[in-house]
Amino acid sequence: MQKKNTLVLLLVGLLALSILVFIVQADDTAPVDDTVQAEDAEITAVGSHYIQAVYYQAYIYDDHDGWIAGAGEWSFDMYRGGWVGEVGEYSRDGAGYVNFADRVSTWYFTGSTAFWCWAGESDDGGDTWDWQSNAKVEVTLPGSSLNTWVYGTSGRVQDVNHYYRYYVRNYSPSVGAISGPSSGTVGSTLTFSTSGSDSEGDSLTYQWWISGVYVTTSGPTLTRTFTTAGTYSIYVRAFDGSLYSSWSGPKTVVISAGGAATIEIWTNKAAYAKGETLTAYIQGFNTGPATTVRVNVWFGLPGGGTYLYETYYTGTLPGYYTSPVYVWKSVTIPYSAASGTYSVNAEMRNPSTNALIDSDTYYFTIS
Repeated sequence: MQKKNTLVLLLVGLLALSILVFIVQADDTAPVDDTVQAEDAEITAVGSHYIQAVYYQAYIYDDHDGWIAGAGEWSFDMYRGGWVGEVGEYSRDGAGYVNFADRVSTWYFTGSTAFWCWAGESDDGGDTWDWQSNAKVEVTLPGSSLNTWVYGTSGRVQDVNHYYRYYVRNYSPSVGAISGPSSGTVGSTLTFSTSGSDSEGDSLTYQWWISGVYVTTSGPTLTRTFTTAGTYSIYVRAFDGSLYSSWSGPKTVVISAGGAATIEIWTNKAAYAKGETLTAYIQGFNTGPATTVRVNVWFGLPGGGTYLYETYYTGTLPGYYTSPVYVWKSVTIPYSAASGTYSVNAEMRNPSTNALIDSDTYYFTIS
């Protein structure tokens, strides 16, 4: 009785641990993209962003011409840690608009950035600047609309109004194909991997889709235990903190049912003399999902019939489990025992239907 109770407690404890694995269903339907992309919603995004800034026009309210006659010489450029282009000279006599070749700069930034629209007037061809206007444009997230041009019309500094626009974008990451095994058995743990990249260098996480279940991993690897037979389609996409990549193509995995529960029984020797001690051992195995079993054991006598027939265990055998080796009986063979061939027998049945799951017989002699 103590051995039975010990086995029951052990099996129950292991069953509790076994239910921690994921439960999935076989379904090869493609994943549904149910996440609003930041570029569509124009929401504040995290991580690194691409920006293109353009300084394209200026309006001069006062040309600051120091000459008695003739036009002042104006130059316009953009600055961001360095000048964007060559400083060209534009003649301007009196107030009005100045159209010049666009000053364009592109870079990546995180959180906030800035650029300057600069105008200078010189009466001596640029050897000295008689007057300058420098408009600082600050771009700060949160607050900027993503993936759309932002026009600035209030960039006036003193007597020059600077016209500029900028475009902030967070590019979606990309993800590669899924590699890994294409088949396995119920209870097997399989590992799949992919590769991801992001043009801004943002850190990526990965969202996997298996049979309607979404799983997020910090790296491009997924480890999964399959507890149900079937055909699974696995997809993955990368996430940069704001935007998802497109889903990868499917990785098809076929999970077969695998093995089942079995029982083994044997004795410590194959031949005994009367008066020796015989010890019978029993062990259970399960290479499939958890199953409820009843184990019956008995001795088989030389002339036929059974001896000490009994139910040794009834309960749930955990999935993918090997029990310890248990001692069923340890007995001293009486001198009055008949000589001949004996057996120890074990059978595993379904306790509800009495259907036979597995059986085992081990023979020994007594002389």
